[in-house]
Amino acid sequence: MDNDSPTGRFVVRDAFTLTKLGTCICGYVESGGVRTGDELRWSDGVADRQTRCRGITIIRQVPPQDPPTMGLVVNDAPPSDFHAGMVISAVRPGARPSG
Repeated sequence: MDNDSPTGRFVVRDAFTLTKLGTCICGYVESGGVRTGDELRWSDGVADRQTRCRGITIIRQVPPQDPPTMGLVVNDAPPSDFHAGMVISAVRPGARPSG
């Protein structure tokens, strides 16, 4: 894995604003993992975009969904940048090559 290799794939279910915190992108991890500090990359159909994950929250659901929904908090992308089904790649900064 090089520095630009995704370490996780996150599928978006919804996005909304958290007052004083930023945007919460709700969805689930399809593969790998996502951590606070990871660079998040996606395409909005016009351009490639990126931001940094500032926090992670678990979303309580009744009834529970499988896979469970979690929220990625970012502060420099509005909820309108995200739509259901969109895939976001998480890249760990400073990741070392394996092997």
